[in-house]
Amino acid sequence: MLKKSDVGMPVSIKRTNPGWLKRLTKSMESQEQLAVGIPVNSEGSSAKYEDGTSILLVATVNNFGSPSRNIPARPFISLSSEPMIEKTAPIAESLIPVLNQGKASIADILQQMGPPAVDVMQQTINDLKEPPNAASTIIKKKGSANPLVNTKLLVQSINFAVRKPK
Repeated sequence: MLKKSDVGMPVSIKRTNPGWLKRLTKSMESQEQLAVGIPVNSEGSSAKYEDGTSILLVATVNNFGSPSRNIPARPFISLSSEPMIEKTAPIAESLIPVLNQGKASIADILQQMGPPAVDVMQQTINDLKEPPNAASTIIKKKGSANPLVNTKLLVQSINFAVRKPK
């Protein structure tokens, strides 16, 4: 415990491992990553609606919104992130001993985490109700207030990929 007389005394700090955080961060950046949604070059990324519109365009516009088209953001990607972590963290934790024994790689673990993460995002899309479709969209096009579920193409296109960062 510090005493009043200790205040102002010179302190010596010895760095035993300078740059460790930078090295750790750099090594983590080079590891494989789990991409969930519609990863580029995945099976779903080339899907198109009957009118030729790309699923990637529809997913992007719906997730972020488009004020110029009067389309509100329906952020299914960020809404999925916390539930995905909750669902996949136990998988990663259970496989760390296998990784430490050299019987699995980080990519192997991420492959195990992919399908449950996809399930979470698909469920988020199916459950999303706000903001609802405009009345004109409900009447003329969809017949439903659920904004992201119509043809089911978006939900069916959700996939995952394990990849190295660029």
